[in-house]
Amino acid sequence: MILYRLCRLSTSDGELELAGPPAALRALALLLRETQGRVEAQVSGGVVVQERTEGPLTVSHRGEDTLHLAGGHQYLDIVWDALVGVAEQAEGAEDRGVSRHQHIEYLPPDDEYRSPVSVPLIILSDWPDVALRTSNALALSHRASMRYGKRTHSKQRSAPG
Repeated sequence: MILYRLCRLSTSDGELELAGPPAALRALALLLRETQGRVEAQVSGGVVVQERTEGPLTVSHRGEDTLHLAGGHQYLDIVWDALVGVAEQAEGAEDRGVSRHQHIEYLPPDDEYRSPVSVPLIILSDWPDVALRTSNALALSHRASMRYGKRTHSKQRSAPG
């Protein structure tokens, strides 16, 4: 199972939200960090697309369900570090009154790291025990479908005759 697919993409009041279990956020960060060219990651609710370009981080919402990230390595690193950092905060938190999250947005007037045309992005982590229940349920469902699929695709043998 590809863990980053447990991440969720949603929009609210002009802001994009990328959420998920800590392990899924880490897996998405690794995929984005390790891929040199363009990469697309299918997540619940949409797709995360990253393109390495020159210049500051640009976060945009394309179409109905695409989070598009563009920028140079040092600027995309803002998103990668946020994904990992929010996951670590959720795993280490004792107080669960506020969900661990991080806002990524342009901060005028002197922000050299983020583009002024970027839309706000919130990265949010689920609590680890909630994430564990979710991923366990998905794993059980996947195993069940694999077993079912094998049974329906097995060859029928004729009786010796």
